[in-house]
Amino acid sequence: MCDIPIELYRGVKHLVDKDEQVLIFTATRNGCVNLAVGLAELLSLSAVNDVLNMLDDIPDTVQKGKLLSCLQKGVGFHNADLGLSSRRILEAGFRSGELKVMVSTSTLAMGVNFPSKNVFIEAVKCYDGYDGRPILKPLVMYDYNQLAGRAGRFGHTDDFGRAIVIADDETRREVLWDSYVYGSAHPKVEPFDIEKLANLLLRWTSCGLVKDYDDIRNMFANTLRGYCEKYGDWVPQKTIDILVEHEFLKFKGCRFYCTELGKATARHNIFLNTAILIKDGFGQHGLSDNFLSWIYYLIDTPDGQKLILKRLSISQEKLDIVEPLSHLFDLYSEKPSGQLAVLVTNPEIPVDQARVATFSLIAEMIQPLPTMELETKYDIGWGRIKHIGEGASNLMQAVVDIGGYQNLDDKQRQKLHIYAERLFHCLTEEGLTLALLKVPLLERDYILRLNSAGMFTPSDIINAGFDAVSSIVPERVANNLYKICQDILSEKSMETINKPLPGRRALRARKAGSRYEVEIGGMKVLLQPKLYSYLFKLYNADKLEGWLDKSFLDHGSNQVKYIYKLKKALESVPGVAVESDGSGRYRLVLPGDTGKLRKGIDVSRVITDKKVSTAYRRS
Repeated sequence: MCDIPIELYRGVKHLVDKDEQVLIFTATRNGCVNLAVGLAELLSLSAVNDVLNMLDDIPDTVQKGKLLSCLQKGVGFHNADLGLSSRRILEAGFRSGELKVMVSTSTLAMGVNFPSKNVFIEAVKCYDGYDGRPILKPLVMYDYNQLAGRAGRFGHTDDFGRAIVIADDETRREVLWDSYVYGSAHPKVEPFDIEKLANLLLRWTSCGLVKDYDDIRNMFANTLRGYCEKYGDWVPQKTIDILVEHEFLKFKGCRFYCTELGKATARHNIFLNTAILIKDGFGQHGLSDNFLSWIYYLIDTPDGQKLILKRLSISQEKLDIVEPLSHLFDLYSEKPSGQLAVLVTNPEIPVDQARVATFSLIAEMIQPLPTMELETKYDIGWGRIKHIGEGASNLMQAVVDIGGYQNLDDKQRQKLHIYAERLFHCLTEEGLTLALLKVPLLERDYILRLNSAGMFTPSDIINAGFDAVSSIVPERVANNLYKICQDILSEKSMETINKPLPGRRALRARKAGSRYEVEIGGMKVLLQPKLYSYLFKLYNADKLEGWLDKSFLDHGSNQVKYIYKLKKALESVPGVAVESDGSGRYRLVLPGDTGKLRKGIDVSRVITDKKVSTAYRRS
């Protein structure tokens, strides 16, 4: 348990006893967790059962265990180590009022509509230092206002809200009062540097806001900085010259145009130097479509430096990195090139261990390793792993775009594009199909488990049946996944059903309002989406030797009802039947398929005569 300031504990206890919610902002992730654990022990509030119930649907992570322990005693915490699903569940629990005390880093203050009656603020924050490492500094005024703005939001509280900063002594109280009440903590407004100016100008040009010098003057004059500093007719000529020299912009007459390099840089919001280094990666370093070599190279770019692991549990002494990395080359069937080749062939050269560790993490996060194994190995939470994956994905996609005019052919670009998608989702290539469905709560580990069971596509999910899926992932997740797969198959089946299976006539179908118009047996039939889904699955059941178990049609207990409705809808079509084997399996009979039915049965009567339709069932 951490040392909790007595004033903070007393303040929180007083407000919670009055049945008011409390949000506490801390500077660091570790401080956030430790404070939550300590307050949970001291306050011993009622368990947050609804939130705990929802978190049952989230795969286990290193931080989940601590979070569940805190929630059992009424306190939650929210930081970047938690996955997005966990954070959203916590936010919903706090908004509902069930969760009374939340400890958070500034992740909860940025871009989240998250009000609280009471907000406690630690008046320091981790800011990036000159070397990229985080350093604790006093909050500047706009950060204080952002945090304090969570208190007493209009329309969310009946009367007012409190933003509270705790002072250890009278001197500290005076400093805080002067800084945040009188507002003397305003940061110095730094002038635009060339890099910021260039990126801003490039984005304006790429989206058509700036086309010539007059546009540039008007845009800068109408920015807040331009208004305050009275830019007037100011033009950043040096910046424009740099953009033209490095082929981000070009002139045609009196107008500016973005080059392909400029468009890619603006599209992915990367630094100019990062874009130049990517361009050099193709020419000077010859990286081509070598994924591992690109990852190691990109980590050393200005944007890649933002992904570097800041804290390492590994020894700071020189490591033998050749052997640990050799399995990656075997895994990806690649030979190192460029800077990575230099690293491997010259083990005596001092290495940046943080860079090597980050490279290894990125390479392993798209392999079928459990998330907790990654968290433990690299001493980093799932939320930050996902953040690093998304950042690496953006850089890899920039490589794809810039490679489009750097002699990278379509096949090579497609290869790197798939890697970019895998990095974004932190998954194997086989897992992408399910990830792209965007099923609520279908987390990385669940997709890996489904893939291990042979389920890769919506058709695989439906064919496996709900019971099989729900035995692998939680029931709520299985429900979400199963429904989305059914909807997708119903929507896409119109294209698939027009392609005849071997030995079968093609069925024609089109969307007609909320229903589907199917041409079958020379006649047109209107079917509800559910019935159309059944027909589509039965039509394609030749993959399963013609028979389809009822669980493949739908989950729940209503299959028989919908089969009966489908029969009624098809009863006007001669030669069409839905046959049952009497043990919960069905198949579709079309004209020319009569050999499927028991000998002597009149197919035309099977769907019109109830007595006949029950008489032909097999024993």
